[in-house]
Amino acid sequence: MSEQHVVPEHQLLLHLQGLDGPRTTAELVAYAESTGAPADVVATLQRLPARRWTSIEDAAAAIGAGWAFPDDDSA
Repeated sequence: MSEQHVVPEHQLLLHLQGLDGPRTTAELVAYAESTGAPADVVATLQRLPARRWTSIEDAAAAIGAGWAFPDDDSA
């Protein structure tokens, strides 16, 4: 995969405002796309593992965690 810009947590949260509760990675991506989020925000969300996040804050925090995720196909 080519090197891509990863947006900071606060920028992801800004574009995911309005989402509550647990969400899958696919739901986060779809929401960002539907609200016209910039391409780098969508691309960053697409790099998250496919799973169910407890909140948008949980997903955004994973960005700052260095992308080290266990295999989790619970999405």
